[in-house]
Amino acid sequence: MVPWIWGLWQLDPGMALFGLSMMIGGKLWFVDRMVWLYQDMKDAHPDYAAWAR
Repeated sequence: MVPWIWGLWQLDPGMALFGLSMMIGGKLWFVDRMVWLYQDMKDAHPDYAAWAR
């Protein structure tokens, strides 16, 4: 988030886009890990499998 804020503060579109892409990339990575965890857990526990109904 720091490069994005710095880019906005300094009116540097390159730094702002870099910071934005880092934030979006981090969030996408987190969502990917959570889906991977859900896929592993839904077979192990019926509570997780019930979420897919």
